[in-house]
Parts: sequence; structure tokens; C-alpha cells
Amino acid sequence: MSRILAIDTAGPVLGLALWENGVRIAGVENAEGMRHTENLLPHIDRLVTDAGWRTSLDAVAVARGPGSFTGLRIGMATAKAIALAGDLPVVSVGTLDALAETERYHRAVIGAPLPEAVVPVLDARKQRFYAAIFTRVGHDGDAAATLGRVTDDLDIAFPEILAQSERFRDLAVPGPDSDAFMKCANAIPAAAAGLSGAAGVAILGERRATTGHPDGPYAGPVYIRDGDIGAPKQIKPFQGEGDR
Repeated sequence: MSRILAIDTAGPVLGLALWENGVRIAGVENAEGMRHTENLLPHIDRLVTDAGWRTSLDAVAVARGPGSFTGLRIGMATAKAIALAGDLPVVSVGTLDALAETERYHRAVIGAPLPEAVVPVLDARKQRFYAAIFTRVGHDGDAAATLGRVTDDLDIAFPEILAQSERFRDLAVPGPDSDAFMKCANAIPAAAAGLSGAAGVAILGERRATTGHPDGPYAGPVYIRDGDIGAPKQIKPFQGEGDR
């Protein structure tokens, strides 16, 4: 038996999922913006209590980045705290991998085929996006098709990701910040548009948990951009009256 609590706080939508042996039991998609500090624990408590899972989790899976610096730290710190209290493994999952897998999952649920490409995006501020390109592995319309990664995680401007994506016949752009890409000529409606990657965190996290590859004790968020805080300013030492 494998019971997973999945946490995604990398973007503006707080996502949670309870997953048991490959099946979604319950979940939360909270789109109140970056209020994860106040919303995360109450939602987790309500979710596991309603499911009767307070003492029966097998692992905690969490999005590790890229994404909001603060959001990632909140998610990973919470995952580690829950895991420490319950003597559970933590398994972290790349945010963009999770968003792509969430798109694949929702398309499978509704019986929709995967497009040629899936391009998950997150707003990275400064008129840039975190994005990656995944392509379909399998024939067009194949219900068993999966996704293969084409690029590394990118910190990229809107025109650049469009230029890289235009070679595909059709593509879906999932994620909480996908609206900006829907005017792209070859974009089709994403099944996971506006959603977090919680489902993908659960699916990919369960795979890691069952193969015995949890995070080490010092694993932390993955950032692909330096923080906004620059080098410390050179401040003259305080001078007292006798030093002037």
C-alpha cells in the first residue's frame, strides 16, 4: 500500500493531493495567490482528517522548483516537518515535470490524446517564465503515450519560448500561469490550465517512493535564478563622538 501526500506551493495556486496506489483520493486547488504560509497547514489538516489519513501516510511528495523562492521554501519545510513527525520519507519532484505529468494525467482521465508537445509554464516575474518542453512519446492518439523531456528547465522570455514551440504542430500549455500562452497559434486548450502540479507531484513522487529513492536530509529547493537580493552594501563602521 502506498499513501502519498503531495504538496505544490511553487506557484500562485496551492495544490495538494492524496494518492493511494496510483489513484487520486482527494485534493485541493487553492487559487488565493501567494498566501501559502497561512493556507497550507489548515488545508493539509482538513484534507488528511477528512480522508482518515492522519496516521497512515507512507510518504510526503513536494515540488522542489523552479518556482517562487518563498513558495518553494514553505512547501519543502512543511513536507520535511510532517515527514520528521511521522518518520516518513520525503520525495521531491521538479515543478515543471510535475506540471507536465499533471497535464498527461488529466488528459488520460477525460480520454483526450496528448498533443505533440506539452510546455508547462510558471510566471518568473520580470517578464520571464520558467518553462520546459516535453514531447509525446508514442503515436498520435495512443492512450498509453507518455512525455519525454526535450529541454532543461528554462528561465526564458515570452517571445523566446514561443519561438522554440512554433515547430510543433500542436501543444498544450498547462500550469497556473498558462493564460498568457493561449493566444499562441498552435496552442490547444490545456486540460490542466490554471491548475497546480499536485497530481504530477503525487504520481512522480509515488514512483520515487516505491523505488526507494527518497530525498537526503539536506535536500532543498532547486533555483535556476539568483535571488533579487544583491551583494551587501559597503557600510562605513559607526563612528562615535571621539572618532570624528
